[in-house]
Amino acid sequence: MFYCDANNGNGSWCPEMDLMEANKYSFATTPHKCDAPNDKGFYSNCDRNGIGENVTEQLAWNGYGPGSQYTIDTTQPFHVKVTLGKDGGDNLNSVETVLTQNGKTQTMTGRDGGYMSNMSSDVANGMAFIVSNWQ
Repeated sequence: MFYCDANNGNGSWCPEMDLMEANKYSFATTPHKCDAPNDKGFYSNCDRNGIGENVTEQLAWNGYGPGSQYTIDTTQPFHVKVTLGKDGGDNLNSVETVLTQNGKTQTMTGRDGGYMSNMSSDVANGMAFIVSNWQ
């Protein structure tokens, strides 16, 4: 067992699904696909940027941040729900992230069937998901 990610952080590439990359000012959900693995199961390249959905692009200026003026006040606990959507078959086609706090909700939706479907087998084969909250 070894660590790998879409940024070749430890000398190995692999598909990565960041369900939550956040701090008190920003929140993103970002899938990162890779090329097809070689016959030994290793990848030679991945999409470092991925196709993220984040609060700065999808939510109002007061949707997420520290303080009571924000819908999601990051100085208080909040709930995160991430749903991976499928087309009519087994292929992923979307990711939806819902942030909830005290009855208030913020939703971010990313839909790119071609990109997400490339990650379907990786998720089905037991991909580890990443949740990060930085100070």
